[in-house]
Amino acid sequence: MALFSAQSYMLAREYSAHVKDRQVLSGEMLREYDEKFVMPRAMPLVRDASTMTDE
Repeated sequence: MALFSAQSYMLAREYSAHVKDRQVLSGEMLREYDEKFVMPRAMPLVRDASTMTDE
């Protein structure tokens, strides 16, 4: 019974570490996506080139 408890504990610990690692990687991947694709398209640099029409 002790062997089963130890195996269950190790499995649960490894799984929780796996879930934490996946969350960290997912967060980093979304941050990079936002920096490279979302933010440049949300606030593009534009140049205002207008001409005067009154005179």
